[in-house]
Amino acid sequence: MTKIALIKYNLQWHEINLKYVKKFVSNIQREMVVVYKNKDLNKLHNLQYQAMTSFEFKAVSVHKVVTNKGKKTPGVDNLIWVTPSVKFKAISKLRNAVIKIKSYEPSYVKRVWITKNDSNELRPLGIPTIEDRALQTLVSLVLDPIVEEKGDLYSYGSCKYRGTHDATNIG
Repeated sequence: MTKIALIKYNLQWHEINLKYVKKFVSNIQREMVVVYKNKDLNKLHNLQYQAMTSFEFKAVSVHKVVTNKGKKTPGVDNLIWVTPSVKFKAISKLRNAVIKIKSYEPSYVKRVWITKNDSNELRPLGIPTIEDRALQTLVSLVLDPIVEEKGDLYSYGSCKYRGTHDATNIG
């Protein structure tokens, strides 16, 4: 089993080697799939817990949230993570949320009404806080490898790494 690397928390945001961190996360996700295929659920649970609490998974989660399309959209708390120091502090905020995961309560969702593409009708859009988005991303990083492995082999339209075009290339 791969050891979860411990990176010191005295770094700055721009000092994080994202290439290494993303490769590390990918390797752990790959290991989760292997452990799942071997039906060693205790080992899988331990690996998932170590991943949830690791610096690398939280750093990738924060990076995804601060670089995606909705990075400048605040939730009800009106906070966004812009400066490097705030981004780095967000990693330790996630650490605290993961440690208190059983008592964690997400914030309310900001409700915004946007127009539909085809008409002048409005539809509701819920915007979670950026901390909730980062925690959702962290959980997604841990669960996605197993979901993809456990999912239907012939499902292409809604799978993360497969599109409907891949269905035509079934061998």
